[in-house]
Amino acid sequence: KVLFPALRLGFLIVPPQLVAIFAGVKQLADRATAIFNQAVLADFIAEGHFERHLRRMRASNERRRAALLAALRTGLGGRADITGTNAGVHLTLWLRGIAPARLDALIARARAADVGVYSLNPLFLHPPTRAGLLLGYAALEPEEIHEGVRRLAGVLEAFAGPAAGAARAPG
Repeated sequence: KVLFPALRLGFLIVPPQLVAIFAGVKQLADRATAIFNQAVLADFIAEGHFERHLRRMRASNERRRAALLAALRTGLGGRADITGTNAGVHLTLWLRGIAPARLDALIARARAADVGVYSLNPLFLHPPTRAGLLLGYAALEPEEIHEGVRRLAGVLEAFAGPAAGAARAPG
């Protein structure tokens, strides 16, 4: 997914004694990986292109994450606690003033406002006691992020009313 999601190709680095086991599991799970794609990816990695790509993506994602955090802190007031901010291409919002039972309705309203957010519920064995959202930012430019947070703030205000204070991110 780091290079191109439709490529559907990944790799593992495992200790030599586990190679046969992992190869067997892969054969049982998926026999359709194209040899050509594997060879091209191997060359791409060996020639250093993958590492350069990762460095560019990391810098780009850091810029987007900073834009999202700034927009959330200024745009949401005290409506959410922000977590999962250290790395990756997603972060979580634990919403204040929104009952977990109303989360699906909030997500539907956000989508109607052209804001894509996802429930955290499927990521838990038992639904969390607070309403939580997963926000992705890798495909958005900072301007789009700021606009999306502005729209999300409007949706949250309609659901929970005005909130005082500022959104917090753990240090």
